[in-house]
Amino acid sequence: MGILALTGCGGDAASETGGSRVITGIVATVEATSLVDVESFTVRSDGETFEILIDPDVTYAFPPEHLRAHAISSEPVRVEVEERSGDLYALSLEDA
Repeated sequence: MGILALTGCGGDAASETGGSRVITGIVATVEATSLVDVESFTVRSDGETFEILIDPDVTYAFPPEHLRAHAISSEPVRVEVEERSGDLYALSLEDA
């Protein structure tokens, strides 16, 4: 699965805050090795899809497995991301 760069993406869907960026959108998929071990997820925002990795060292506002409920209900999420070696990592997860 490819990762789309955030450069050139504007508006409320992806905005820059310091060294990180915020993506607000609908969770499309959740990749996990178990019910509680989420590794990555994709968010659709303004016609683009972003693959976002979970950082196991970050404590999020809600557990990453809650992303499945967002995927089922189509309730949007707000994700602060940081690019590391071409991959996007979630710094924060919030209900949008």
